[in-house]
Amino acid sequence: MTLLALMLPGRARLMASGEPPGSPRPDSGAEWSYVLSRDGLSVDEEGSAPVASLPKAERIVLVAQDEDVAWLPTRLPKAAAARLKEALAGALEEQLLEDPAQAHLAVSRQGLREDDVTWVAALHKPWIEQALAQLQEGGVVVDGLVSLSE
Repeated sequence: MTLLALMLPGRARLMASGEPPGSPRPDSGAEWSYVLSRDGLSVDEEGSAPVASLPKAERIVLVAQDEDVAWLPTRLPKAAAARLKEALAGALEEQLLEDPAQAHLAVSRQGLREDDVTWVAALHKPWIEQALAQLQEGGVVVDGLVSLSE
């Protein structure tokens, strides 16, 4: 199965003066760094290209830089599967630096642990949504989101 890993451009940060940085949105012609693997294990090709010129693959993952991911420990309250998202946001509310509605939360690969600490990745949701929209406009549908170090 061919795998295309796209590096998510780093999130714009506020400057020390509190001023927002220049244009935080990548333009539609921006190039995306990528790695292509034909077997999902070894690198067959790497480079950068605009969305329309990215290599085709059966599976596409977006890779977030480590500095853009906050790993938060929590003990999850018991909740039905339908309410898990709300329970997760509620359990992390005091640890998040922003409104939980503005955070994309994902459980680590170790999975949910009712009897121990569960590690949850938190990312800025509008930033992720903007990147996904730009890729979808170019016909690239992302199957998953991972952090660089996970």
